[in-house]
Amino acid sequence: MKILIVDDSRVGRNYVAKILLTSGNIQENDIASAANGNEALEIIKNIKTNQINLLFLDINMPEMNGITLLEKLQQMGILNNLQVVITSSLNDKERIDKINSLGVKYILKKPFTPEMLNNVYDIIKGLYQK
Repeated sequence: MKILIVDDSRVGRNYVAKILLTSGNIQENDIASAANGNEALEIIKNIKTNQINLLFLDINMPEMNGITLLEKLQQMGILNNLQVVITSSLNDKERIDKINSLGVKYILKKPFTPEMLNNVYDIIKGLYQK
């Protein structure tokens, strides 16, 4: 499973990566990261889009926020091929409704524990092992 972690906080990106790596389920070369939606979009465009299976995505970022990235991925026809986990301190009902309308099923509200992230990862991993 190939994973893209998008968060403007390097600490946030490293936290998610460390949890995933210590779970023993994935290798370092299975993880890519980006500091904003623009970087993420370039990564997705420059590799085979079917290589990214899972997107951990913050919402509040400079340059291009997470919702705009989701909308662009939907316009490109890529969003339906990704599992997306929102990792955000988002409290705005309108934005949460927008995220849900784009088909996102998983939201981990910051701060989240390693166990919470691993539980979501295990659910998503199970979808690919069937």
